Amino acid sequence: PKATQPKKPLGGRSRYAVQVVTYSRPQLAKRELDRLKARGEAAFLVIRDGRTRVYVGPFPSRSNADKKLTQLKTRYQDCFVKAL
Repeated sequence: PKATQPKKPLGGRSRYAVQVVTYSRPQLAKRELDRLKARGEAAFLVIRDGRTRVYVGPFPSRSNADKKLTQLKTRYQDCFVKAL
């Protein structure tokens, strides 16, 4: 039997992601999403205010997100950690 995982983050503040890039054209964001996933990253999109943001994560803690940020900075200079 599969173990069920809790759906909500504990305390509501324990989930972080790295915002990698933002595009005004969704197809460019999708292409970047596919590239990240092909490299084994857990990536997802958030569309807000007509812009599509590409994230890697989520991570259970800020320190986990910071470690990934360091790796991603080599390719995405402007990426940063964001609380979800």
